[in-house]
Amino acid sequence: MAGRQDVPKTAASVIPPQVKEADPSEDPDGYLSSFLVTIVDDDEAICEILTKWITSWGLKCYALPPPYALDALLERCAGTQIYILDYLLPDCNTLDWIPHIKASCPDSRIIVMTGFADMTTVIKAVRLGAADFLVKPVKPDLLKHSVTRTARMIASELRTRELLQELQKNNELLGSQKKELEFLNARLIETNKAFSTLAQNLDFDRMEIQKQLSGRIKAEVIPIVRKLQADSNTAKYTYELAMLLKTLEHIAAGIMQSDNPSSELTTAELRVASLIRSGLTSEQIAEKLFISVDTVKTHRKRIRKKLKLTGSSDPLRDFLTGYSELNA
Repeated sequence: MAGRQDVPKTAASVIPPQVKEADPSEDPDGYLSSFLVTIVDDDEAICEILTKWITSWGLKCYALPPPYALDALLERCAGTQIYILDYLLPDCNTLDWIPHIKASCPDSRIIVMTGFADMTTVIKAVRLGAADFLVKPVKPDLLKHSVTRTARMIASELRTRELLQELQKNNELLGSQKKELEFLNARLIETNKAFSTLAQNLDFDRMEIQKQLSGRIKAEVIPIVRKLQADSNTAKYTYELAMLLKTLEHIAAGIMQSDNPSSELTTAELRVASLIRSGLTSEQIAEKLFISVDTVKTHRKRIRKKLKLTGSSDPLRDFLTGYSELNA
């Protein structure tokens, strides 16, 4: 470079340190010990001093041996987190290496070090992606600050990436669980509807069977017993037949009492009454029985009339619920 007044590449390019052992308190997360720092400098003495410093701070360190070439660096130092590059080597300018290093090792960071620097060089290095730019002679405290700050930056970015990946994974898991819960909830609602319909049908069937049984006892069984009472051949069983007749009449009356709502209702009205007792609206009853809303309203009026509920203030559902015949 024309007009260059570079500092000679000797051990004097760095200030000899008072080397101290790594302090565990300076690395509470333990990330420094896992990081590798690779040095590229054609002054062997400088490499030795920098290696001694860096390892004393708890990091691993490697000095690239000659001949110095970008291909050799990328091949041998693929696991490097921090590169310390001397600005000028015998045959090349390491600023030209920066884009290739970042493309090959995107998680790594680069510190440029030189004995000669002007503002143009510094700006170029930063624009190419250098994390820091140090001027020789380098003081150990300054280098330590630069290296550890860069290492913390890398560790923070890696941790942030891990947290984002974990967050994305958790979000995907939550999304999957949400869909599963929505599916189970839909199945539960369908099952509940099915059980509700079954219960209503069983309720209606029970009332219908009771009504039919009471009617058959009154229409068929009781007349037969009365004929037997009138037959002279069964005169010796008069007391027994009287007890049987009384029991049958009591059974028929107990199944379908005269004041029970279902005793006067038709089959269609019984079905509507059962659904009213279950809390369904006229629209819901119409949909369930496949009839019009007007038909349901007509059944409601007839049921109220048969039950002698003439006042609009008398709730039909509460009246029906009061009977065990409809509330069982």
